[in-house]
Amino acid sequence: MPQSSVQTPDTIASDLLLLSARDAELRAVLGKIISSVPAAGLTNRVFRTETSKGQFFVRVPGPSLAGTLDRIAEAHNMGLAAEIGLALPAVYCNPENGVLVTRAQEQESLAPSAFAKELGTQLAALHGSKLAFQGHLDPDRVLAAQIKGLGSIGDIVAKVPDLSEVLRFVENTMGPVNTDTLVPSHGDVSPGNCLTNSETLLFIDWEFSAMAHPLWDVAYAALEMSFTRSQEQIFLTSYRDATSQPASWTQQDLLFMKVRCDAISALWALESARDLYTYASERCSRAVRHIGQLSRPFA
Repeated sequence: MPQSSVQTPDTIASDLLLLSARDAELRAVLGKIISSVPAAGLTNRVFRTETSKGQFFVRVPGPSLAGTLDRIAEAHNMGLAAEIGLALPAVYCNPENGVLVTRAQEQESLAPSAFAKELGTQLAALHGSKLAFQGHLDPDRVLAAQIKGLGSIGDIVAKVPDLSEVLRFVENTMGPVNTDTLVPSHGDVSPGNCLTNSETLLFIDWEFSAMAHPLWDVAYAALEMSFTRSQEQIFLTSYRDATSQPASWTQQDLLFMKVRCDAISALWALESARDLYTYASERCSRAVRHIGQLSRPFA
């Protein structure tokens, strides 16, 4: 749930008014809606909403997500993370329709190096928390299901030429992810899902949270934050320093997971009803660069 305060005032969204009118519990939480401001989001509609009871963020899932996510697991996992100070607590959560409400919190930007360090620390805190999340995120199973669902990829490859190389590498080169070490994971550590202020960093949007290999969150964050090389090193060092047990993975392992992350992101974009070919192409091109690094010998 992106939480940015730099927005332009908007009229109250009609679907937000309709939701409130139909749901007495939601109406009791929000009170009278005064204004709503749309925030950025690829799959969800998110509104910063001023009401008679304060400022809130209201997430309304997009139709493309209907039936594809375990909203009960999301609510459970987010609640556990909120108990240890890593998530904003929900003031309203309806697993049936995916509507989620949290109190609005202003975001204060951190310097890039400070952000990288805090992200590493907080991600290590989540992974080391021993929380029992519901769900299991296995990137190999996700990839297999996505590839099977594509069917004929001729037309897709014509628009995303790097896709065939990435899928060939995934199928023929990469070994399975070790599932012996699973930790509570956010699943989608991207800029819009990190809320920072002068004191800490919180994770928001727990839709894809589950038990997963720790490298999934680490690799995904390293990719989506567009870190410079030095910022990524700060992030990784901070994560390693804050973990209760030494991380056993290598730089090569991290690169393999980066390829998995970008392949899954690209295929997700291609599965979307929206025209996200540019998004998919960027992820495939980045995966090809990492494949090139894996082709060279490591020191």
